[in-house]
Amino acid sequence: APAASSTRPGAVLVLGATGRTGSRAAAAALAQGLAVVAACRDPTNLAIAMPKGAGEGMLTPVMVDAESVEDVRRALKVAEAVAKERGGGKVAVMVALGAPESQAWNATLPYRVDYKAVAG
Repeated sequence: APAASSTRPGAVLVLGATGRTGSRAAAAALAQGLAVVAACRDPTNLAIAMPKGAGEGMLTPVMVDAESVEDVRRALKVAEAVAKERGGGKVAVMVALGAPESQAWNATLPYRVDYKAVAG
């Protein structure tokens, strides 16, 4: 595994990795050779969200309910372990969460996710 530099993260944790924004962010990180921990409600959707062949050995799926403090902490621990396995370095966290396009926008979602889960 390549040694991590002080500016390059050892891993990237993407919360919402199967959504429109999160899947693009995860794919971009993988294209740059970064290890990605893809946190999402249903990891089986990663096969649909990620380009074919993306992340060979660099993509770690984790099932997460982003409103659960325990789930978010568990995903972060997985990302820390991945970073350590790759030679150290910090974990970069990207929060790419939102309501599915099929649902009306929910004004409480940012509060529930940002405050209750991530900040908790």
